Amino acid sequence: MKEHSSSPFRGKGQGARGKRIPAAKNNPPAPCPLPLAPSKRLAVRGKMLENTSGTEASIPNNPLTPNHSPLTTKSGAESAPDPKASLRRFIRTQKKQYTAAALAAMSEEICSRVLTSVWWQEAGTLLLYYPLGDEVDVRPLIREAFEGGKKVLLPVVKGSELELHRYEGEASLKEGAFGIMEPTGPLFAEERFDEIDLAVIPGMAFDRAGYRLGRGKGYYDRLLPLLTKARLKGICFAFQLLDEVPTEAHDMQVHEVLSS
Repeated sequence: MKEHSSSPFRGKGQGARGKRIPAAKNNPPAPCPLPLAPSKRLAVRGKMLENTSGTEASIPNNPLTPNHSPLTTKSGAESAPDPKASLRRFIRTQKKQYTAAALAAMSEEICSRVLTSVWWQEAGTLLLYYPLGDEVDVRPLIREAFEGGKKVLLPVVKGSELELHRYEGEASLKEGAFGIMEPTGPLFAEERFDEIDLAVIPGMAFDRAGYRLGRGKGYYDRLLPLLTKARLKGICFAFQLLDEVPTEAHDMQVHEVLSS
């Protein structure tokens, strides 16, 4: 896929994590820089590894280890610009450069690769998601898994948490929170989460260390630590896979990120 940014790679995997940035007393904090361009190299906790495919980043370290880097600093009563909000705006701008047909073609290509992967074929119980219009369309994966006899789970918003429910066909879906289609099948209880083999996770952006930027509600931040046995697979368009995303102490890594 063509890259849509000319920013240089950060080099040697060294980002701003773990460093506090002092703010000038008399000047407003500097705006959050634009994210760096996708690259065929892989930054994993300060080291550089070659990513031979250029599309899939594999994270060998424990994905459930929190990153304790500070997110922002303060100067007096004024907070520094929120880098997560800045990055979300940037990603939305990037998405507008693509037609619906182009995004659909990229989604189809990603789904085709997922369906031929060993980790998909070996999984018996899967957590997927019903896509919003600006996310990778994984509805073909939902259909293939369900028709192939796999146990398919989809999230349902309940207050500030995500419940997981069984998918039992398109007829069993109804519109839920934020206009997302949600399953009306049986609840998959939290004590059974260890049965989940594979979790395909959406995001507004991912970085090459497996960290994820969501939409700001924290639903997946609270869900991912509970999926201790599942293979966590981030999925996104190529322009959403960056060298680094801003993180906080509660942010968790996925095992791999697959992009177009």
